[in-house]
Amino acid sequence: FSQAVATGDSGALAPLLADDYVSIDHRLIGFGELDRETTLAAVAARGDTLGSGAIVSSEVRVRPGLVHAAYEVRTRSSAGSDLEDAAVSILQVGDGQVVHLELFDEGDWAAAETRFEEQGRAAKENLAARRNREVIRRWMSDGPEAVRGLVTEDYHLADHRPGLTAEHAGV
Repeated sequence: FSQAVATGDSGALAPLLADDYVSIDHRLIGFGELDRETTLAAVAARGDTLGSGAIVSSEVRVRPGLVHAAYEVRTRSSAGSDLEDAAVSILQVGDGQVVHLELFDEGDWAAAETRFEEQGRAAKENLAARRNREVIRRWMSDGPEAVRGLVTEDYHLADHRPGLTAEHAGV
């Protein structure tokens, strides 16, 4: 991921980003919210404009599905100018792809740390939610046979959401 971004290689980056990828740039002078296609276009433009660079991480924390890092981007433009940018990031990974990225100003480690803790708690919930969405998607598109391999024999669904209360055992 970092190598593809640093070198402006959107072709190498594309298979690493989930279809529903979103990045949120909280930096004072940042990009705001970007979806997958806009991110790929921005990375390609970066490569065309700034040339190749390197991302150097100075502090990294890892939890299942999350990477929290302070880093510098070092680039030499095609005109020979050396450029540096520093930030703090939180990268969320799911099913082998980057799902979500948040960027913070270099000095905003506390806000990034708070967000990292929040996402760490949410990531545990999201694993079950993602599995459930996949079961429902397959069931709706291909019927019960399509989900048999995703659930165990003692599968039990208990949905207690207001207005959607339902229980179901087995496939």
